[in-house]
Amino acid sequence: MHRVGSKEKRIYLYEGKQYPAEITFKRMRNIVLRFDKSGEGLLLSAPYYSTYLSIDSMVKKYLPKLLSRKKKAINPSEGEGWIYLLGQKEAMRFESEEAKKKFLKEKAMPLFEERVRHYEEVMGVKPPYKVKGRFMTSRYGANSRKTHSLSFSIELIHYPVAVIDSVVIHELAHHFAFDHSSAFYKIVLTYCPEYWALHTRLRKRQYE
Repeated sequence: MHRVGSKEKRIYLYEGKQYPAEITFKRMRNIVLRFDKSGEGLLLSAPYYSTYLSIDSMVKKYLPKLLSRKKKAINPSEGEGWIYLLGQKEAMRFESEEAKKKFLKEKAMPLFEERVRHYEEVMGVKPPYKVKGRFMTSRYGANSRKTHSLSFSIELIHYPVAVIDSVVIHELAHHFAFDHSSAFYKIVLTYCPEYWALHTRLRKRQYE
């Protein structure tokens, strides 16, 4: 049995290519697989009682699907001389990738903060959450009970506010139900009746 919080390194081979992986053992129910920020390595979160056999089996099953999704995810949020901001195509150029990320984060964070504060009041969520933003490759939002914080993908700034709100509501609903049960989605749909349509826009990367 692994210690909670411990980390292990492994290397997985698929179609002749090596994928270095970092496994973090936590108090959780399911194994979660995603790419790291470089897009070349793997990050796994696994229940502390997981065996390497169960982890390796999960990677063998889902790594091909993860790679296929990555291959198809041609980012339409920007092009030569333009970028989507809040669902609108704006003429814009950046000197570097770092400059673009800095610009997007500066645009996104005040809006994320404002939308979280608005829906905390609407949904009766107290105390207020700390709001974070980062460039995430496998999810749009996360709710941490440990730090009482919400993290949002900076990529959300490409979408209209209604789509951003659907993610904010989803994460705040975890304040009341920390699973994805019918009770959880009842809360989400109470405050965001169009949630499933907006979720589809996220999944299909429909920015307008």
